[in-house]
Amino acid sequence: MRSSQTVAALTTRGSEKFDFTPGDLLVARSQNGYYHLGDLDLRLRSGNSGDWKSYSTALVRTAVLALPASGKTLASADLTPTLPADIPLHITRTWLVKDGKLVLRFEIQNKSTGTVQVGALGIPLIFNTSCTIEHWNRRMRSVLSMIPTSAKMLAICK
Repeated sequence: MRSSQTVAALTTRGSEKFDFTPGDLLVARSQNGYYHLGDLDLRLRSGNSGDWKSYSTALVRTAVLALPASGKTLASADLTPTLPADIPLHITRTWLVKDGKLVLRFEIQNKSTGTVQVGALGIPLIFNTSCTIEHWNRRMRSVLSMIPTSAKMLAICK
């Protein structure tokens, strides 16, 4: 998704037929609370005691602040707009290519004067496991198109 710089679709080179992400449901999943590859979840607390607080870039879909990208960097963003104002960390996300491979990098900096403990850090990996009727019909048509005609006839007769 352009405004959040998260992954909208992830296909293999030369074959756009299979998408590892639920890219075909992008419009429906572009709402608050839906995870995308590139989102980040954190549980933090300030100091050495006290309550843990949860933060997530998926909770409120807001445009990130795009940072300059050049060379092997595909996109870079300041995630401040997607997180509550009280988060004691400054987080940037960068998508780059290293040795021919896609790399997702988060840089996390303490912007407070005190200690911040990270109790959990999660990078959701979103896979295409959607189970709508239309989705399965399309998938079956795709699978059937790859099976030789004689095998299709045998399957239909049984």
